[in-house]
Amino acid sequence: MFDKRLLILGSGEDFVELTKLAVKKGIYTVVADGLFGPAKQYASKAYTVDLNDAVAIDQICRLEKIDHVLSSFSDYLFEMMVNISARNNLPCFCSADKVRYLRDKMLMKDMLSSLNIESAQGHLLNAETLVDINEKLSYPCVIKPLDGWGSKGMKIVYDSSELLKHVSQSSKFSTSGSLAMVESINPGHEYNVMSWIKNGKAHLLEFADRETSGGTRQSLPYLTREAAPSYHYAELKDTVLDYLEKIAEFIGIKEGPLSMQFFYHNKKITIGEVAGRFFGLGQGIVPVINGINLNELLINMLYFESDNQEILKKTNNNLNHCSVALYLKAKKGVVRDVGNAENFITDNVDGFTLYATPGQSTSFIPWIVRIYAHFETREAADQYCQNIYENLFVPGLEGENLVAENELTIYEE
Repeated sequence: MFDKRLLILGSGEDFVELTKLAVKKGIYTVVADGLFGPAKQYASKAYTVDLNDAVAIDQICRLEKIDHVLSSFSDYLFEMMVNISARNNLPCFCSADKVRYLRDKMLMKDMLSSLNIESAQGHLLNAETLVDINEKLSYPCVIKPLDGWGSKGMKIVYDSSELLKHVSQSSKFSTSGSLAMVESINPGHEYNVMSWIKNGKAHLLEFADRETSGGTRQSLPYLTREAAPSYHYAELKDTVLDYLEKIAEFIGIKEGPLSMQFFYHNKKITIGEVAGRFFGLGQGIVPVINGINLNELLINMLYFESDNQEILKKTNNNLNHCSVALYLKAKKGVVRDVGNAENFITDNVDGFTLYATPGQSTSFIPWIVRIYAHFETREAADQYCQNIYENLFVPGLEGENLVAENELTIYEE
């Protein structure tokens, strides 16, 4: 009989290693999801069920004698984890009354303001306030769901007519109702931070430059590269840790993940978002940065909490080398062959996932290739990345290059 019985929400690629590790640690592991994701084949038991079906999920918790619910990598699943735990009187690192500060973007701004932390100016949108708000806006600005996820429903708008046109579409991606918000566009460079809170103290797992390329008039630029440590790591580390610890205290997180995305311009930090989970691509770059397995932290949080103290000592390795994650987007087309992609697998590469396969439409793949790599210096990392940006060639049926344009970000001295 298993004395540890875990329910994992989500069965996609992100949850494969989490499920494998839980089973390996002797935990009876149930995976539930409305999709037929790959993690299900590694679970002790799997259910195909709509995670919004509270009756069905709560029945699984009772039937399987679940003692903890776990998820990460998605705001949507994080919120579900908290609420399912609350309904079934199960422990959770974030409470149901505080999760709203990490999901409702206007409440998040209120929280940050109360902590004297800057965030982008934002306004709630609905039919009654649209006219009044329009007078307060400085265009262009970004419209987004009030509590969406995965950057869905986000648009850049340039005038009141575009605002009216896109508000209903954006609202559809709000999980709590038909609500959207509009936010000023943040200037400056962008950064990703993932941390682990232990006894109220923040430990940096990743502090990386978040570099983007491309984009259209109404769509945000796409993520190209994360580079860690950040160019401004030494300058901003103490402030970032202070912010994370203040937020953790406000939310009541004593042990668990806390991530933050922010902008830095004119010596000022402006918070874009705070999340009670790891970023969806973080599992790949964090082990390259410092050797830490995020899935282990998550499982230990529930069943082997004392083990995390030793793991977190590895954050001392954050500055040992430069780590990069490359997400090379595809143009629309059909892949003829993989071109010269595999020429970029060098001794520095820790993970190389080629999504382009011959005969495949690029509409069905997230990127041409995703790469995790490490280098002795930032200069060496930049040289590798510039080389791949300029020379990676994956042909379409007409011989055109299907690799979208990418560019390195230039940082001020």
